[in-house]
Amino acid sequence: MKVSPTEPFQIVYSLFEHEFLGHLFAAYLVQRGPKGQLTLLHQTASARNAPEFASGLDAVDFELIELCDQLQQEAVIKEFWPRKIAAADFFLKTYNADKGDKALQDAVARYVQTRMAAALARLHGKQVFIMGRDGEPTWREIALAPVPASVLFHFRRNDDGTHYFPTIQYQNQKLDFQYKGALLVCQQPAWLLLDGVIHSFHNDVDGRKLQPFLSKKFIVVPRQMEASYFQKFVAPLMEAFDVHARGVGFAVVTDRYRARPRLTFSDVPPAGALPEAPERPPGPPRRGRVPQPKPAPAPSADRLYFQLGFRYGDASVPFDPSKRVSVRLEQADDSYTFHRLLRSADDERAAAAVLAARGLVLADGYAALDRVTAFQWLHDNAESLAAEGFAVEPAAGASQPYFLGPVRVELGIQEAGDWFDVRGTVYFGDIAVPFIRLRGHILQRRREFRLPNGQVAIIPEAWFTDYLELFAFAEEQDEALSLRRHHLALVADLQSNELATVTLGRKLEKLRDFAEVEDHPLPVGFRGELRPYQKAGYNWLRFVQDYHFGGCLADDMGLGKAQPLHANILTPGGWKQMGEMRVGDAVINSQGTASRVTGVFPQGEKEIFRVMFTDGATAECCAEHLWAVQSPVQKCRGQGYQVRALHELAGNLYDRHGNTKWFIPMVKPVAMTTQPVPVEPYFMGLLLGDGCFRQNSVQLSMEDAEIVNYVALGLPPGLAMRQQGTTCDYRFVKTAAGWTNDLMQQIGALGLKGKGSKDKFIPDAYLFNDAATRLAVLQGLMDSDGYMPAPGDVCQFTSVSVELIKGVTFLVQSLGGTVKESSKIPTYTHNGARRTGQLAYALTLSLPPHIQPFRLARKAALYRPKSKYQPCRGIKAVELVGTMPAQCIAVDAPDRLYVTDNFVLTHNTIQTLAMLQQRAESGAAQGAASLLALPTSLVYNWLSEAQKFTPALRLLVYTGTYRTKDVAQFAGYDVVLTSYGIVRLDAELLASYRFDYVILDESQAIKNPSSTTSQAVRQLRSKHRLILTGTPVENSTMDLWSQMSFINPGLLGTQAFFRKEFLKPIEQHRDEGRMRRLHALIKPFILRRHKEQVAKELPAKTEQLSYCDMTPEQAQAYEETKSFYRNKILQNLDEHGSASTQFLLLQGLTRLRQMANHPHLADATYTHESGKLREVLRMVRNVVAEGHKVLVFSQFVQHLALVRAALDERQLPYAYLDGNTRDRAAEVARFQETDALQIFLISLKAGGVGLNLTAADYVFLLDPWWNPAVEAQAVDRAHRIGQQRPVFVYKFITQHTVEEKILALQQRKLNLVSELIATDEAVIKTLTRADIEELLG
Repeated sequence: MKVSPTEPFQIVYSLFEHEFLGHLFAAYLVQRGPKGQLTLLHQTASARNAPEFASGLDAVDFELIELCDQLQQEAVIKEFWPRKIAAADFFLKTYNADKGDKALQDAVARYVQTRMAAALARLHGKQVFIMGRDGEPTWREIALAPVPASVLFHFRRNDDGTHYFPTIQYQNQKLDFQYKGALLVCQQPAWLLLDGVIHSFHNDVDGRKLQPFLSKKFIVVPRQMEASYFQKFVAPLMEAFDVHARGVGFAVVTDRYRARPRLTFSDVPPAGALPEAPERPPGPPRRGRVPQPKPAPAPSADRLYFQLGFRYGDASVPFDPSKRVSVRLEQADDSYTFHRLLRSADDERAAAAVLAARGLVLADGYAALDRVTAFQWLHDNAESLAAEGFAVEPAAGASQPYFLGPVRVELGIQEAGDWFDVRGTVYFGDIAVPFIRLRGHILQRRREFRLPNGQVAIIPEAWFTDYLELFAFAEEQDEALSLRRHHLALVADLQSNELATVTLGRKLEKLRDFAEVEDHPLPVGFRGELRPYQKAGYNWLRFVQDYHFGGCLADDMGLGKAQPLHANILTPGGWKQMGEMRVGDAVINSQGTASRVTGVFPQGEKEIFRVMFTDGATAECCAEHLWAVQSPVQKCRGQGYQVRALHELAGNLYDRHGNTKWFIPMVKPVAMTTQPVPVEPYFMGLLLGDGCFRQNSVQLSMEDAEIVNYVALGLPPGLAMRQQGTTCDYRFVKTAAGWTNDLMQQIGALGLKGKGSKDKFIPDAYLFNDAATRLAVLQGLMDSDGYMPAPGDVCQFTSVSVELIKGVTFLVQSLGGTVKESSKIPTYTHNGARRTGQLAYALTLSLPPHIQPFRLARKAALYRPKSKYQPCRGIKAVELVGTMPAQCIAVDAPDRLYVTDNFVLTHNTIQTLAMLQQRAESGAAQGAASLLALPTSLVYNWLSEAQKFTPALRLLVYTGTYRTKDVAQFAGYDVVLTSYGIVRLDAELLASYRFDYVILDESQAIKNPSSTTSQAVRQLRSKHRLILTGTPVENSTMDLWSQMSFINPGLLGTQAFFRKEFLKPIEQHRDEGRMRRLHALIKPFILRRHKEQVAKELPAKTEQLSYCDMTPEQAQAYEETKSFYRNKILQNLDEHGSASTQFLLLQGLTRLRQMANHPHLADATYTHESGKLREVLRMVRNVVAEGHKVLVFSQFVQHLALVRAALDERQLPYAYLDGNTRDRAAEVARFQETDALQIFLISLKAGGVGLNLTAADYVFLLDPWWNPAVEAQAVDRAHRIGQQRPVFVYKFITQHTVEEKILALQQRKLNLVSELIATDEAVIKTLTRADIEELLG
């Protein structure tokens, strides 16, 4: 039967004993009788039925009922065994005498004891009973003592040992509890049931200390166990309880000392620093396995643990202001003295407050901080805490010893050629460590550094800022650090911040202190004038060239790109421009010897054509220019060369089989003036190949006895060869008296002293000498480092020296041969480990048949001259260049032929053309061509403008399917003009040639560092690098890294470093500090001028938004499309997140943009009008009617098709250009030069860069998008230098569409570094859900 809540009832708490869990309480509801007595009608009270009886319960009852519920065996089993299991199975397995789970038993005991203690503390004033054996909950009533009792522990020492027993006092009366049937109903803390009363105790006595004495008078501690027992049991007991001790050799002494704080730290948590283990396991156990309690949390490897303690005299105690006394046992022979240490709670709290004021807040005397914070805290506070009396030291239990002491860095940086040598020492106290050893720690932000003595030092936080960039940008070789020359700004920062001692050479010292860029005269061959800003740009290019820096000319779009070309003529003294030639001047003829100019004949303005040859060489001449040519048939028949005018050849370049028809003579080895050399040429070649130039000696490593004998016999007097032991190494030593070694003196005079394998070069005295000298040097090099396989069909030279490779190339070409260059990094195995060697270069030589590159008999015997397939050069194509002044010369050579060197000159900014002209005139390029890579669409522009401004430069257009893939042809040109596509296709081939300059126009083409274009360009080798762009950054700061790392490798560190230290802080967090730092690093290498700054003559530009209404049909189609994509995008966003939604979002926004322009772009069945197209046509008619010209740009070619159809219908003429337009130049010229042609429709992608369309003064942008830089480039086709009228720009925006929303988001999303980051087409990745809802709203 159930108890009725409407009748009188009583809540009671009944104590019973569980077989395994011990004493527990259960709550019962008992019905009262008519006289208020408790009846036998009762039921269990639980959280489920308690609300029915709320009228008879108070808040404490509800708490007790909850606790009793948790003590029921079903609740305990569920807590520790979540899966269903019979009670008997659970307890029999857990408490089995042989197989019981002790860990689980302890966890269950803690669970039960905690709840029993909580229940007992709440039972005062409640009716409490002992349950009868029949389950009657009110069998016998018991009470709770109103006040706690106290325990006194007694120790009496006599001859047989120490007697130990407790006594209990309750209300000043001794409580006799032994042999009285007393029960401990709770152990922790102890609650004792005695004579129907439950007693609690002061100081939370552990029941286990009383349990033995319920049925025992005392415990005897034998003499042999006293020391251990006193230490482990008695001493802690004295700290918490009253103790009465007496007997021989047993004393208690009270000590008083001042508290001295001691702060220890360790990577291993001290006992008590971690929370205790939770009581239940982390989840359901595997079937059939008894669950284990969840282990206590493991110490974290990235945290440091602090513990506050105190020293009182010689005693050390942990922080515990609640503990009045600490006891220390002292043993002397058979006597024991317990020292009761009186502690100062106020002093201990004050010490904790000092730490808290410094940011170290303790919990129970402990604190844990992440290592970075902890180490910084120690670095900032250890010294001041010591001054306040704290002892700060590593804990004895730390896994490793920590160093705490003074630290300092002594760093020196010294200029060494194109590098800075960085050397330094870090001092940890008296321990010196090489600075380079900290590199990995600084870059990876690891604070702990292991010292040679085994201690672990803490790297100061400031060093991670002070030296991060130094380590990130430096290159490591042989335990030394080196910075490239372009890191001068970083070096200056280190010096100004007193972080390093810097020693610079005179040139860099001057650079560091320079006030302005030096003014340089323009090259003689430059045709035209430079505006002041262009002259400043030319001077700046010379500046970065002089200091061997890569440069970025980042002028705004439309700042006057142009270059003139001038043909060069080869003379015995070098190259000379055609316009400078005078009667009597010497020139090199086809035989490689000198001839005289017998006549100079100015021709006035003439049409000039470019002649392109099969080997990639080019030359410019007029149509009447005479050429000596020969066909393969004529050559086969032994017929000589015939003379024909160019106009006779141009239309007849190929035979009926498509083969090249006309070939021109090849120049013979060039004769240069003979000059004396200090070391015999062949011997010099041997030394350059297998010699060793040390500071104090010269050696030769050679196995061939033939060469050794040759050298020994040819040595000058006073010099001898001395073999080093049994090796193949020979040292050259003096045999005469005196200190001077003539060979050492000669080597030093040539600049080779101390040069290692990578630094060797051929001195100019040997390069610019007669053919015999050049050949002898080449033979010495080939005999030592040349390679000739058994078949004799491959002749190669290898070296790790770039300059030596360059010198050998010069020798071969000057002797009438060609070379092909390749490179590789060799790998080998040493002691079982795979290793990487140095980058090595290989030249494959092709020489005229009469040139023997070897003297060594065994190699010479293998060499087979190429007599059948000798070098040849055929005419491949002829194209019109333009009209320009021309001049003709006559020479007294038998065949009237002379050598003209046609390096390819690319069309670049006019200041860049002037710089390249200067390189050609001064000979600074040293015969190497420069490469200009650019978009295909700009090739004709560069050619045209180069012809106007730098006609003397020799240009090779390296494009087209039938281009000659031979870099040997580059030697005949100043500049090689090619496209990015060709660079990708011929990456390996182009990388085999070392250019003077590699110049990238519209260099944002390499903005993606992982693209094939970017990777191909990085393989190119050159002495100088330059990029030209109007938008250094289009989408991300990573664009900047890619381009700056091309011109100055390593300037901004690795890609990963740049992403972490610059890209993320700038783009994600708008970190102005990192933005300023990035500017500081790149500023010296970027010349950026805006039109507003440098081209004051530009007319005003007016930009205006033109809002268009949709037609009703268009609005309906737009809303249907918007609803479809909105639901789809937001659902996908919720289900898959933003990353997986980006493609769908871009697709949806593109479709909505098309609908805003004209629904026909997205739906071919749409036959109605578009509001925007109607407005565009209206404005086009007005502009045309007023006599203006207009550029109409659209990103959608299909949109332009609709505009074309509308213009055709209205019979309005127009020019048109998109990606498929073949003759772009003709279409541009038609628009620029035809007054009646007033409309130019242009695809934004195809016509956004490189075009000069100043005839137009109106620009219509039909479909604005995220990227303002693309729009700006389009506008600048008209608003550029040369424009004489104001320019009006109209952006057509369809109202109430995504176009209008995009304009609002643009400013919010795109204010990155305006000086560098113009746009962010990838901004879609940063759109939040709110942004997306706004766009699609």
